[in-house]
Amino acid sequence: MPQYEMNLRDYWRIIKKRKSVIVLVFLFVSLLTYWLSGQAIPMYRASAEVKILQRATFTTWFQSVFIASGDPLATEAQVIRSGRVLGEVAKALGLVDEDASEDEVETAAARLQGQVATSQIEATNIIRITVSDRNAERAARIANEVAVVYRSVNFKDKRADAVQLMETIEAKLKDNRMALEQADSDLQEFRVQHPTAGTTAERLKRKMELERRLSELSKRYKDKYPGIIAVKQQIARVDKELSEAPLEELVMGRLERRRESLILQQQKLLEGYDVAVIGVEKETHDVVIHNRARIPGQAQGTKQSVQWTMGALAGIVLGFMAALVWEHLDTSIGTIEDVEEFLKVPVVGVVPYMDSEMERAARIHWRKKKMSRDERRKVEQSRLVLHFGSSSPTAEAYRTLRTNLQYAGFDTGGKKLLLTSAGPGEGKSLTATNLSITYAQSGRRVLLISGDMRRPSIHRYFGLQRAPGLSDAVIGAVPWRSAVRTLTDVLMGDTEWDDLLKVPGLDNLNILTSGYLPPNPGELLGSADMERLMGELSENFDVLILDSPPVLPVADAPVLAPKVDGILLIYQAGRIARNALLRSKVQLQNVGGSVKGIVLNHVKPQMESGDTYYYRYRYYGKGAR
Repeated sequence: MPQYEMNLRDYWRIIKKRKSVIVLVFLFVSLLTYWLSGQAIPMYRASAEVKILQRATFTTWFQSVFIASGDPLATEAQVIRSGRVLGEVAKALGLVDEDASEDEVETAAARLQGQVATSQIEATNIIRITVSDRNAERAARIANEVAVVYRSVNFKDKRADAVQLMETIEAKLKDNRMALEQADSDLQEFRVQHPTAGTTAERLKRKMELERRLSELSKRYKDKYPGIIAVKQQIARVDKELSEAPLEELVMGRLERRRESLILQQQKLLEGYDVAVIGVEKETHDVVIHNRARIPGQAQGTKQSVQWTMGALAGIVLGFMAALVWEHLDTSIGTIEDVEEFLKVPVVGVVPYMDSEMERAARIHWRKKKMSRDERRKVEQSRLVLHFGSSSPTAEAYRTLRTNLQYAGFDTGGKKLLLTSAGPGEGKSLTATNLSITYAQSGRRVLLISGDMRRPSIHRYFGLQRAPGLSDAVIGAVPWRSAVRTLTDVLMGDTEWDDLLKVPGLDNLNILTSGYLPPNPGELLGSADMERLMGELSENFDVLILDSPPVLPVADAPVLAPKVDGILLIYQAGRIARNALLRSKVQLQNVGGSVKGIVLNHVKPQMESGDTYYYRYRYYGKGAR
């Protein structure tokens, strides 16, 4: 298929062509949205708020030093939704018994986790607890209970942390006390062994003081601050003095320095122990219920009217997308320009969709009961161009086809025309019949030949017997003149066409039906007797129009192709894939057939590039009368 940019006219053509797809998708999505909105259970949301007090205590200091850092509020938000808290909530609300197993408590907590959500109110220490439930009162009760249980759990955890911290400090105090006693013992023993040592200790003490002062100044000033530079110089002088001191002085200084460090650590641990004792004994909470949940007045969610509107819009969009996908995946040829570009053969005729009154009545009749043979024959006969007005789109289409063949040089270059199609059911027999009638009305002596010996149908259009016909004439069972039928035979047949006498030119129409159906039609059509018969018929008629079986299923059409002067391929828009149509054309050309053009049959207005062509032409025809 040729590639080109799609414009608004192309999109409009696709919408008109695939309107049934768009409508079906739209209805499906809209009805599904309507049904789902009706099935949706209303959900109520209730929110409670808790404020977390962050006190600067020794406990928090200890945790910041010995525990990995993180966002405290984010941590507490996860604690609120933990199984431990929600399990206690489930027990408090009576969702499980107090003596329930761990599995039952975990299951109840997991169900509550799906209902409970937590979020931090921006730039505050407040966490909002939101609960969704089908019952408004129950949603508020769960939210308040979660806040109460979390407050209690937080208090218990803080007290347990304080007890654990106190025990940890007690153990550290014990170890530090033993280390301090050992440091005192080591220092006294060294002094006894080296009574002259001691100046170094003073230098080390001075160095410690200078280093402490340097640390304090570094917190407030940069390195180039004069005070910092001076302290660094003093430390450097002390280091130089220490490097020149004897070994006994250095050892003495280290022992005294270790003793003083242990004394300072002992003092800090004692202070922390006092704070921990206070934390164990205090009754204040770090969690305050800031706002209790209220019973929500209305359910949350989108209004049904909004849902329906969104569903309808989604249906339109999805329907259009489905139409585009369907059009893209459609392997048939979509427009007249596509046909000519793809096959490199001109479109010589466009036959519009025929919908006679009898056909419309037949469709209704088929819904009620099975049609009889005579009723089906009448429906088939109603499609002949005779039953359409002379200014109707159908009659004009066949006259245009006849004119295009004349300008294409068919009338001057030959008189034998073969009509076939790629597959069955594309309307080749009806097109051959109506084209023959149109030629006859122009004053030409026309012979319509039913070359389809597989599923012949031309005899039914005129109410004739199938035999004798072409096959009988080829094998010499009857003279061809005896097998050819005229208007008189049609009027004497199984039809009630007395009004045909009023139609001018039908006396120029002659019909050669298929005759008996041989077991090997291809061999019969390719025989020398067939060649001889075609020659005789050409000498006695102005135009020979042959109807043949489809190209792809059987070999009859390729057998007849070299024996005629031109071939018309009948293509019903959208019925077969484009490659099948191309393969049919190639097969006919490979055996020496001359494909004069393509006739698009059963065309609806959306296939035309000018969508309203036939309707405009019909109005023009009426106005001309």
